[in-house]
Amino acid sequence: MSDNNSRLAITLAAIGVVAAVVSASTDVFGLFKDEPAPSGNPGAAPVGEPGGGAPPATPAGPRKVDWQGTLVLDSSGLDLDTTPPTRKPKAEDWDFYYGTPQLITFRASSKNLARWTGSQPPTAEECGQLLAAESVHKANIAQGHVYCARSGLGRLALLKITGPKGDGQGAEVTLWHP
Repeated sequence: MSDNNSRLAITLAAIGVVAAVVSASTDVFGLFKDEPAPSGNPGAAPVGEPGGGAPPATPAGPRKVDWQGTLVLDSSGLDLDTTPPTRKPKAEDWDFYYGTPQLITFRASSKNLARWTGSQPPTAEECGQLLAAESVHKANIAQGHVYCARSGLGRLALLKITGPKGDGQGAEVTLWHP
């Protein structure tokens, strides 16, 4: 491995550790309580408090799917504002990263993740409604779980966890047009 690749790997690992420490410290101090909240959506699992400053629910009407495919969620972070989603070298460009066993929104103040428990996959509109009502900062993930997610720029995504893959979790991902 070249010196530049080694430095990049060490830098990304250090960023992941720092992000995990920041996330853990916010839990210790009680800044983010991911407690169940009542929901009017029968397909939604009460996985967290209301999204607070989250963007409003998506407008009515079906949204076009921009991209569907499989990805590995790991500690290197993922940007959902690109088509297809990409890994970015700068942590500030990340929307999510995987920190065993949790999927975590990168910015500690962001609550852009909500678990879907309906029998059918949600539409973009249903994801937007769920996120407006019940988004959380992080969630324990496991094979078969389905999550609605919102990127830093407000793009909606659906993540179906397919199981362990390398150092992360595999996911089937759908990105909707903003």
